[in-house]
Parts: sequence; C-alpha cells; structure tokens
Amino acid sequence: MLSGSTTQDKQSQLLSASLSTEPHHEDGVSLILDWTRFDIPNAPEFVKWLRSFDWSRTKIGPMGDWSAAVRQTMIAIVTNPKARCVYFGLDDPVMLYNEACSKLLGHRHPAAMGAAGAVGAGPAWTQKYEGIKEVWSLGVATESHDYYHPIPRGGLPLEEAYFSWSIMPIVDDSGRMVGVQKEFWETTTQVIHTRRERTIEQAEKMVTFGDTMSTYWTKMRAILDSSPEDFPFCLLYSAPQESQPVSASSFEDLVPKFITLEGTVGLDTKHPIAVRQISLTNPQYLLAKHFRTAWIKGKPVALSDKDHTLPERLRVPVHGRGHGSACRSAMACPIRRLDGPGSVGFLLFGLNPQRPYDDPYRSFIMQLMDKFVKAAAAILVPEEREKLKQQWQIARDQERVFTRLAEFASVGLAIYEPTGALRWKNPTFKDLTNVQGDTSVSRPHHLPIHPQDRQNFENTLLALSKDPDRKPYFQFRVQTDLSIPEEEAIKLPEKWRWLLAHASGELDDRRELIWVGIYVTDVTPHLQEQGQRLEDALETKRQSENFIDMTCHEMRNPLSAIIQSADGILATFDLKPPGPSASSSATVSEILGSRNANLDAGELQANIIDSAQTILLCAQHQKRIVDDILTLSKLDSNLLLIAPDRVRPTTLVERAISMYDAELADAGIGTSFTVHDSYHELDIDQVLLDPARLLQILINLLTNAIKFTRKENAKHISVVLGASKTPPLADATTVSFIPQRASRPDVLAGPEFGNGEIVYLQFDVCDTGKGLTAEEMKRLFQRFRQASAKTYSQYGGSGLGLFISRELTELQGGQIGVYSVPGQGSTFAFYVKARRPAPSEGQAPPDRSGDEAISGPPKHSIPECADAAALDTEEPRADSIAPQVPSDLHILLVEDNLINQKVTAQQLRKIGCTVHVANHGVECLDFLERSCYWRDTPAVISSATETAASTSSTTQTPLSVILLDQEMPVMDGLTCVRRIREMQRERKLTGHVPVIACTGNARREQVVSSLEAGMDEVVTKPFRINELLPRMYELVHKVRNKDPGPIATEAAPTYQSSPLDSSKISS
Repeated sequence: MLSGSTTQDKQSQLLSASLSTEPHHEDGVSLILDWTRFDIPNAPEFVKWLRSFDWSRTKIGPMGDWSAAVRQTMIAIVTNPKARCVYFGLDDPVMLYNEACSKLLGHRHPAAMGAAGAVGAGPAWTQKYEGIKEVWSLGVATESHDYYHPIPRGGLPLEEAYFSWSIMPIVDDSGRMVGVQKEFWETTTQVIHTRRERTIEQAEKMVTFGDTMSTYWTKMRAILDSSPEDFPFCLLYSAPQESQPVSASSFEDLVPKFITLEGTVGLDTKHPIAVRQISLTNPQYLLAKHFRTAWIKGKPVALSDKDHTLPERLRVPVHGRGHGSACRSAMACPIRRLDGPGSVGFLLFGLNPQRPYDDPYRSFIMQLMDKFVKAAAAILVPEEREKLKQQWQIARDQERVFTRLAEFASVGLAIYEPTGALRWKNPTFKDLTNVQGDTSVSRPHHLPIHPQDRQNFENTLLALSKDPDRKPYFQFRVQTDLSIPEEEAIKLPEKWRWLLAHASGELDDRRELIWVGIYVTDVTPHLQEQGQRLEDALETKRQSENFIDMTCHEMRNPLSAIIQSADGILATFDLKPPGPSASSSATVSEILGSRNANLDAGELQANIIDSAQTILLCAQHQKRIVDDILTLSKLDSNLLLIAPDRVRPTTLVERAISMYDAELADAGIGTSFTVHDSYHELDIDQVLLDPARLLQILINLLTNAIKFTRKENAKHISVVLGASKTPPLADATTVSFIPQRASRPDVLAGPEFGNGEIVYLQFDVCDTGKGLTAEEMKRLFQRFRQASAKTYSQYGGSGLGLFISRELTELQGGQIGVYSVPGQGSTFAFYVKARRPAPSEGQAPPDRSGDEAISGPPKHSIPECADAAALDTEEPRADSIAPQVPSDLHILLVEDNLINQKVTAQQLRKIGCTVHVANHGVECLDFLERSCYWRDTPAVISSATETAASTSSTTQTPLSVILLDQEMPVMDGLTCVRRIREMQRERKLTGHVPVIACTGNARREQVVSSLEAGMDEVVTKPFRINELLPRMYELVHKVRNKDPGPIATEAAPTYQSSPLDSSKISS
C-alpha cells in the first residue's frame, strides 16, 4: 500500500533516479524502463505496489500477459507527475491510474485500481462515460471544462472542487483503438474567484436613486440568494433607525431592544430560528448573545458546531444550496453605520460546507460586507448620498483605469494579504514570476523562488506587517523552466530570472495593514535585451529587403521582355540579307534581318503586333509598380494632395475600362458598365473631384479583377456606378466597408471645391475570379500584405495596390470594402465624397474626364523619378553594339515567366540557336538526364552531320549552356544548380555543365549567393540578346578548354570565329 506521507515529487524523483542508473542491456548503453516486465531496483513505493498488486483478479489479467499498448500506457502515466488515468475497453471499461490521481481519488483508492470506471469516478461517472463513448465513436479527443467534482481534501469529507479534462484515444500496434487516456487539471481557484467577483459586482451596483431601506433589504436578499454555494442560508435582521444616532457613553447603551426579520435565504420564514422579532436582552433566544456581541464589537462573530455555538437546527442540509451538505459554521455580521456608532442591522449566514474558511473566503466576506455598509449609508444619509455616489463613481473609474493600466503594464503588480496569501496579480506578474498552483496558501511557495531567496521573501512580508511604513527594495530569483526539478535547476544559472521587487503596505483608518503591494521588474543581464533588440533590427531589415527584392523582381522581369521585343521589332524592319561577301561572323541584327527577309508581309505584321503587345503589357505592369511605390512614398510623407477638377464620372469609368481593351481581349474577358438608378435620380452630370486619384483606385481594382479572372472558366468583369446624398451604408449581405484608419480633415472644406451640394459616388468592381475566404479578406488593405502567401508566387504584385486604394479613398472622404464568396468571385466597392460644381454665370465648365485626366499628369504633380544614368546615356541601336560572334548554340532556357520565356526563346532561335524550354528546376533536371551530359552518352557532338546522326541513333539531346532563372515554383534556380553540381561530383554527368543565372535579383549579396550555389555567371534582368550571346560563347569556350566534355556546338566554334551557317536559322 502506498504510504500517505510520500509526496508526488519525491516519488517522481526516485523513479527518475532509479531509471537513470540501472538496469542496462549488456551493451551498457540502452536503459530498460519497463517495470511491468523487469524488477527495477530502488523503484518508488507506488511502482512496487503496482508490481505486487493482484492483477489476475482484474479484467486485464496478470501483468505478464499485458499487451504492448497496456504496458506502454501504464509506464507513461506512472512516470508522469500530473494526474493521469486510462480506461481500457468500451463496455464497462477498466480504470488504471498513476500516483497523483490516487491522491485525488481519496478513499476510492486502491479499490478503483483495475476495477470498473464507475468505482473510481463515483457520481461523476455518467458524464465521464459519455465523453469516453464519444472518443470511441469519433476517434478524436474531447474536452470538458470546469466540471464540479468534490474530493476529500483539507480535512473536509468533500471539498468543492472543479476540474477540466481531455480524453484522448489509445491505439495498439495494429492501429486499432483499445482505450482512452484522461488528462485532467484543477480549476477550482479560478471558478470560485470568478463566482465571488460576480457577487461583489452585484453588491456594488445594488443602490440606485430613490431606494429605501425596504428595497435595500430586498436587493441584499436577492444578491445572497444568487450565490447558493457560498451562502447556504441567510437571515436578514434590521435594527430601529433614527435619522441621526444619539450619543451615548458606550456602545452597550446603544444596543437596540429588539431587531426585526427582513427576509430569509434558504430557510422558510416558519423555521424555528427565523423569529419575527428578537429581543437582544432575552437570553432564551439562542442567537441573541451573538448579535449583541457583534453589535458591541462592530465585528463579525463566528459560530461553529465544534464549540456548539451553531444551533443544531441550522446544522442541516438546505435543498439546492451548499451543494446539499450540512452547514458546520456560520457568521453573524453587523451592518455598521458610517454616520455614527451602531449598526443598521445584522446578517447571519451559513458558510460553504465544502470550502475551508481561508483567507480568500474571509477577504470575500469583508469586501461584500463593506459594499452592504456603504449601500446602507447611501440611503440613510440623504445629504451625503449624492456626494457618496460621486465618490463611488470616481473610485470605480479609478479602479477601472488602474485595472486597465495594470493589464498592459510592463511591470509586474501583485497584492498580498497581511498573512502572505496572494490576493491579485496582473498578467505581467504571472509571466515574470511563473506563479503556479493554489495562490490562497499563506506562504509564497506558489512562486518558484530560488531556495536561497525564499526566506528573504517571507521575512520581507512579515516585516511589513510589523512596520507598515517600511517600503523595502529586494531581489529574488524565480525558475523559468518548471519542467526541470528544482534540485537540477539550481545548478543551471540560465534557468533563473532575477527580479527587482519594491514592497509597500496599505493602511486603513486605524493604521492597520490591510494589504501589501509588490512591484517587480526583470533585471536579468542587459546583454539578453541588447541581443533581442539586434534580432528585432535584423528582422526589420529582412522585411525591408524582402520587399525590395520582390519589387525589383517585378520591375526587372518585364524589362527583359520589353527590350527583347523591341529588338525583334527593329530587326523586322532591317531587311538587308547577308551577301556572299559578308564577314566571317554577322551581327545579331543582321541575322534577324536576314531571317525576316524570308517572311511574308503577314508574318512580319504578326511578329510586330505580338512584340508591341508584349511591350505594352510589360510597360503597364511596370508603371503600376512605380506608381504604387511613389504614391506610398507621398502618403508616408503627407505630400499627396487632392486636386479637384470638373469631371463626368461616367466618362471616367468608360475610359478606365477602355485602357484595358487589349488585355481584356487577349484574356477573353467580357466587361459591362452599369449606371445605377440612384445616379440618374440625382441628375448628376459633372462633379468636382480629383480624377487622377479616382482613376488610380479604379486601375488598381480593374488590374486585380483581370489578374484573378484570367484563368477562370467564367470570365466577366462588371463596373457599377451609383450615387447618394449620404454616405452609403455597409450591407452585411454584400460589401462590408473597412473602418477608416484615422480621423482625417474634410476633403471638401477647401475653397477649390466651392460650396456646391455634396454627393457620394459609389463604384463597384465585380469579377468572376476565384474569390476569397474570410481569412484572406482579413489580410487585405494592409501595407505589403496580399490575400495569402501563394498570391505572389501565382499572380505577382507588390502587395501595395489595395493599401494605396484604401488610403486614396479615405483621403477623398470615403471608404473601401470587399464582399467575396470562394469559387464565385469578388466585389470590391468604394465611395468618395464630391461636390456638384457651381459654375459662374455664362462660363461653361470644362470636363476633365477625358484623355487629359487619364493620360496626362495632374496639374499639381512633378516628375516622379529620374535615373541619372538614363539621362546621361543614349540607348544605342541594336545593330551598333552587337559583338561579332557565332550563334549556333544548343540552349536550355529555364524560365517560369511565360512572356519572358517566349520572347527570349524566339530571339535566340532567330539568330540560329537551338532552344529548349523548361518551366522550373525539376524540368531542367529531367532534361539533363536526356542530354549529352548524362553518363554513357557520346562525348562530343562536333558537327551538324554528327548531330543528326546522334539524334537518329540515340535519345540524348545536345546541350551547350543552361540559362537558369532563380525565382520559380516547384524548384527554384539555386536549388537546381546545387543539384547539378552534386550530380557532377557523383559522376552522374560527364563534365562541367555551363550554367548562367538570368534573374531579377540584382543586389550584390544575391549575386554572390548565386555564384556560391554553383552558377558560372550571373546576368541580371533586363538584358539584351546581343549582350547575352558573347557571354554564353565565352563561358562555353572557357569550360570546353578547361574540362573537355560533351559541350554541343555547331563545328565547335571558338569565340569570334566560325562563320554562321544561315541555312540553320530556324523560324
């Protein structure tokens, strides 16, 4: 049998010590932890008891026959210091438990071990079994919180207790469920504290204007009746009242002759104790002398069954109160007067039979009686009532402010009773001190204080109780990692936090200590704080660099396509073919021109249109990025102004849509523009607003709508324009407008807007795209934030468009919002504030909603940016800078951007290169396995004839160089090139593969990272083909001379040699 004096911590330590030393396997390394099959030397008493237990009389059978699931589960819970139990089987499950759980079972242990669950659970079995069946049925864990479960503890037959628990399934080696494990923890302190705080709050609000003493007793009875646990029964008695208490030589002279019953709680008015009137001078009434003593002393008087002061007629259970247990003690409390000696009356109540009358209980009674006393004073002293009410209000406001400040204070705050019990703490105090367990004990052992500091902590509180005027400062250490035993943590200084504490006592009117305030701050080494600040600074720098990288990538990608498309257009008009007297190597423009000479007019026109459309799309994309960044800069500097002009909103919307005609047609997206009836009803023609800023919002929303609708089956975008005289209201079924981030000045207050009628214009942009989830919508309209982490990789963008749209909308006195259903599309709506123009007589108002409002800069704008290098340098013609190089390479182009992929491949093929394409790193590696570099392939393909023969006889593909992008889905470029170099080291490839990085990541450290990953060279976007070609040939030539291998070229040309065979130029 387990000794009752053996503590849980000691048993856990003994078990850990015994298992850490022996027994061992023969190899001297692995520990044997299974006490179910082996006799563990020096095992804890509870383990010894388990091993000696007669398991054969239980349903799970002898210990030697236990299954692996039973053994493993029992070993796990027995070594756990927390209360744990398991139930095996579904029908009438068998209960097993650890030592901590046995202490909570009380007298049900050891009979509950190996018995049916109902034996150990008692009355609570019904609810517990429902949870067990639920886990068996669903196969997932379940929880229950704050369940009332009394236990024998603290000298009480049953102590009121509350527990929360979780039940989790147990599976055997075959994966089948064989039982459940129950983990539970006690929440008694929190539940009781919350209940009592609610009672105090009710008492604080009990008095209202116009109340009388009659309503006072009624409200008091209702408050006490609402707390059946803490007040099993109550008797309320009133004393005769005078408008002003008379003076007397002693309190005894003021004792009233009788007191009158005002009400009862839990007892019938016909109960023998509930006497209508009591004479305090009549010794025959059992309670008369107690009321008299309470009156004279002005303090509560305790009644108990132990000293026979509590009448037997009150030692009975009260139905529905006190958890059905008989009261063993009660209190007779005087309700003192604040305007003089004496009392208003008495309150006799029974104490909770299932709770000890400890410091928190006493504090609760004191606070409650204080509220009752002040409430009576507010009624009995009319001239002081309003003043007292104001004081109460001030006190409540101050308390509310203090509580609010304490919640967010960086300093730990706590209030201790004079006895040393913790009454209140703020969250910071809890975090700093790691406060644990029952905080009502009269010693600070609920704080994990270092043993060397614990006595000093206690002595400081004790000294304050003797000398309340002292305000000492002292330091102590608390353990930060409670999973480590204290004995081991003492040896590890890093497991302790140093705290500086300042203690101060609060005195009442009689200079008696009522509570002690302690303020703690973390004074651990400042080096940790400096390290944290450095880490925060690095994180800020990382976020800034990520944004810069993303923006640079979005800018450089389209630049590459623009330059290459422009080269294609220039070459299309250069129709001079290379003659017989051409030099040994032709320029890129000459090669393109010779190739285009063989095309008919239709093909030339198609090439030009395709290149021009590519340039237009990329330029629009770049302009949006630049506009967003410049607008953000102006918003941050408060330099963005609203410049009104007379515009027709309908024309402005139509022209905004027409800007995307080419892109919409290319994507096959239909559009519609609808003017709502509300717009026509207000007869709106022209209004005063800023057309440039309004257009910027429309462009952002239309750009997003096209982006997310392009790949959907249903492709349609609609724009709706409406108007009203009041701000549009958010509709929960449609668009929910985002609250304004800050108060802003009235945009229409300036003289440039005039004094015309105010109108509100609402614009809705609806699409049939993929839609947004509720979580994604929460992240919209924030700086640098997109709907999800995948949005950038799938659709690109800087994450600024919607944030800027929100700012521009709010600057114009409006709001923006969104409504979306996943899979059905989205509606982005915003409204702005405008005025009707009031034109002078005979003056025709100009309309700024045409081309000038859209394409021209606003009249207040200045040049947004200027690149000094670009201003000083004139871009040379393509045919004037091209090096003289051959162009018969076999190239693998790895690029995920389809526009860049198409344009680059097209330009390379036009000058005679053989180009293969891949969309990401995995496809690149797959191509390598089919190339001439793969092991056991022909060493060198040196001529066109050999290339054809090789192609016909084997599946290996010639390869000269790889152009590899970095930012790609599935596998990025850096990962891919590392894998290529690894394959070379593993001799899976026959030689060094030339790889050139073609990327928009242009920062120095990014270039260095690319070279360190294995790139031979790095070319940053944008680049031109006539600049890239010599770089490729130079690299191929260098690699071929250093490591001769299967580098495929036509006739293995050297740099600036080998005449170009124009017959091999493919379209």
